[in-house]
Amino acid sequence: MKNKGLFAALLIFCSLGMALIPFGQAKAQQAPQTVIVGTQPDFPPFCFADGNGRLTGYDLEILRIIFENLPEYKLDFLPSSWDGITIGLESNKTQIIADNMTWNEERAARYHLSSPYYNVLVHLVVKKGRTDINSLEDLKGKTLELVVGTTPALAIEKWNEENGGEIRIQYTKATNYTDPLQDVANGRVDAYVENLANFNHVVRERNLDIQTVGEPILKLPIIYVFRRDELGLTLKDKINAGLDRLKSDGTLKALALEWTGSEAGVPE
Repeated sequence: MKNKGLFAALLIFCSLGMALIPFGQAKAQQAPQTVIVGTQPDFPPFCFADGNGRLTGYDLEILRIIFENLPEYKLDFLPSSWDGITIGLESNKTQIIADNMTWNEERAARYHLSSPYYNVLVHLVVKKGRTDINSLEDLKGKTLELVVGTTPALAIEKWNEENGGEIRIQYTKATNYTDPLQDVANGRVDAYVENLANFNHVVRERNLDIQTVGEPILKLPIIYVFRRDELGLTLKDKINAGLDRLKSDGTLKALALEWTGSEAGVPE
């Protein structure tokens, strides 16, 4: 009888002890949910592998800072090629794409998209010294290299179709922007399109004999991409809240200056 009484007392004590554990502490003791980010390892300064093989860049460092305040998640990164990055998301191998992706209607209909965290200015790029190309109109009868499926490619394809179809479009098989810019420098094509941050990076690193011409042909908002499911919506909302905080405290501008060399692309 005494043993039964002792057992009952211990049971009550343990139950009370569990009840006294703060809810937040109990939640913190749960294992964090792993969130995997798909990204290209060769798209500096936005996403790339550094000399030690660590994935880094403007797009990724923003996420690292935001997730410091989201202890319920463990952030991991998975390198991917451009042509496989959405396949990884749709098959749930990844839950976020951070790859300097631009907003467009097709993506907005298919995925959850974050608020823009950068605006890229897309320019025509030609061999240094050329003066005959300053606009898409000037490319009629000439060869323009594009990456299939990108927002600039879709916009230019539409413009070309509506304006006589006279630009000879050649699609690159490269998975990075360095090779097409090298094609321009070597005279294999007349022009390519690239955002100003990437152009400046490759000229600085490779010293290619190329130049941008004319006014920007596109201004494109850059966003994070999520699966269109419950977790995707939750992550979108949490990352948007984090982006708002980084904008208001100046961190986003500081990161843009560090990685792209300019604050100009940061949305207000």
